[in-house]
Amino acid sequence: MPVNAASRARPKAERFLSSQTGRTCLFPSFPALRTGLLSLSPSGTSPHRTIPALILTQMGALGNAKLLSNLAVVDALLGKKDDAIAEARRATEMLPVSKDAVDGPGLLMNLAAVYAWTGESDHAFEQLEALVKIPNGLYYGNLKLDPYWEPLRNDPRFAKLTAELAPKD
Repeated sequence: MPVNAASRARPKAERFLSSQTGRTCLFPSFPALRTGLLSLSPSGTSPHRTIPALILTQMGALGNAKLLSNLAVVDALLGKKDDAIAEARRATEMLPVSKDAVDGPGLLMNLAAVYAWTGESDHAFEQLEALVKIPNGLYYGNLKLDPYWEPLRNDPRFAKLTAELAPKD
């Protein structure tokens, strides 16, 4: 994970998580996700690196696609690339959009975020391009404002996708 992207996104992520406490959204805010975001550090080290995994494991994340998907995002933010990608992929296999049109797109968004934060931009854009075409998928406000997409903001494909989703006059 690029340190500069993490440093720039941290204040936005903190504000986003603070505003979402107790609310239902595509990226549920819960203590493990907050811990994962807040334990980001420029050096990539943190005494809290294992707390999110322990919390989610205790909550039964390994058998729950939504929790496993959120664990994947936390792992990506903590720089655990291989674990994050494997968990995010597994979550989308456990609960594909074809089985759950309500929660499935959220899992695909988490997979895209995992790819974005682990430096796999091409894979992230593959997911994002699919998400704009499905109901309950990606929308302009999410793409434009969500700190999850910070690592992609300087990519020309991001500007193109944002322009395609922008409200028309």
